[in-house]
Amino acid sequence: MSNANPFKSHLVLDVNTGNFVEAAVFYDPQTGQLVAPPGYSFVPTTADYNAPKMKWGEFVFNPLMPDSAEKITKTQQRPQKRGAYGTKQKMITSTHQRLMDEFQKRELYVTERHEGSGNTLRVTVKKAELLRQLYDTTIQVADEVDLVEVSMHILERNQKNKKRKSGITLYIQTTCKEDVRLAVNMYTADGFKATEVGNDADETKITSPLTVKKTADSNSLLLLCKTEEDAKNVKAKSISPSDLRHSQKMSVELQGGATVHLNFAKGTNRKKLDKRSTEKLQKKIEEVNSDQSISLSKSTSITLD
Repeated sequence: MSNANPFKSHLVLDVNTGNFVEAAVFYDPQTGQLVAPPGYSFVPTTADYNAPKMKWGEFVFNPLMPDSAEKITKTQQRPQKRGAYGTKQKMITSTHQRLMDEFQKRELYVTERHEGSGNTLRVTVKKAELLRQLYDTTIQVADEVDLVEVSMHILERNQKNKKRKSGITLYIQTTCKEDVRLAVNMYTADGFKATEVGNDADETKITSPLTVKKTADSNSLLLLCKTEEDAKNVKAKSISPSDLRHSQKMSVELQGGATVHLNFAKGTNRKKLDKRSTEKLQKKIEEVNSDQSISLSKSTSITLD
């Protein structure tokens, strides 16, 4: 396998420090993937580095570009098509019941899990298309892998003072680590995100790699997020990407539609965000993570499509 780094067009932003870092720092030539340091995960996103535009009456203009005034045209946004009200709620309930019935028949279902024993993986599903596939994929895993126990629970969120079902989290304990790897690979092949869980913080966890496009788009950005409080700071030289040197501000769009507007630290080299922006981005990621209606895509490894 070639040692050339295929992630040259991707930029990494360390959310813990606000520093921009070259993706090459995390590249593993043996696997051809980006691998996050212990206690960290990658969150793929897109960024807008364009200078902010200002509104003046019916016109919008870029303060850094003369003669850039353009008339504001309002486009009517079409409402997104959604399924019938309550369709997802019924799907969550029926899928949960089918899985519970099946694993009770196999005498594998438990109400109190023992993930501390190791050899356990977690699958969290919130998207409707994956909820439809969850039962079939899980049965395929159960038929292929020796299981010790299965447990699960329905995720809920508050909406207008009412609890709404938002997804299912499934825990599967196997007999060995190789079976965990096989099960994670099977779920990943069907589009799910599966992660090994357990109490051994020093051991590298098996997880589904996230796939990003092999693109020259300079707006591609990977957020490096700390997932464990005691994780050590990443030792990597901060860089000043050439595409950012004439930018005044930037914004990052997270899953769920949240957009965070950020400022660079003082100076012209654009090596990092200022302290206030770094803290704002950290807080917004925590909010998205805690929202059970949003499945934030993150992984300890990144691969190219």
